[in-house]
Amino acid sequence: MQSDFASTLAVLGPNAQYTVETIKNVTGGTVDIRFFEPGTLVPASQTFDAVASGALDSAWIKAKWDTLSATQKAQVTAACDSATLRGFASSEYLQVGALQELKAKGVNFMTWDKTFLEAYRKAREEVAVEQSAKSPEFKKARDSLSKFRGRAPTKRDSAGPHAPGAGCPRPACRACCA
Repeated sequence: MQSDFASTLAVLGPNAQYTVETIKNVTGGTVDIRFFEPGTLVPASQTFDAVASGALDSAWIKAKWDTLSATQKAQVTAACDSATLRGFASSEYLQVGALQELKAKGVNFMTWDKTFLEAYRKAREEVAVEQSAKSPEFKKARDSLSKFRGRAPTKRDSAGPHAPGAGCPRPACRACCA
């Protein structure tokens, strides 16, 4: 697995290592993925460029995936799901300390004015309409995102405005926003 993130990078790095180790453990070693630090096979952040140019066959090898049994595929999928959830939890946890550190250094947390946010939303929508007219792929992605947004409020919408120090309603933020 060619990684774009160093194993020492908070959350993303250790999570890539965790994925490799978990896959090996849950499959009893029948699936063994090798982790390559950025720059080992291709320059950092150029994995997909390397695949597109033919320098790498792929970031993940589909032909190899196709040889896995249904059980192995389920094990790999479960390990990846576990790593994703672990990453979400780790990043939420680490944000509290980071916000506390910034606050201690005198950083003022502010929210954007609603007038600005509405102007930004309107401008973003105009660009999205233009791009949808130019690109069927963009339109497909935008339609899918719009459908999702229509049935699921964003975390910020469901939690209310995030204004650290002003009584943030998010349980995870109470430590930094109190």
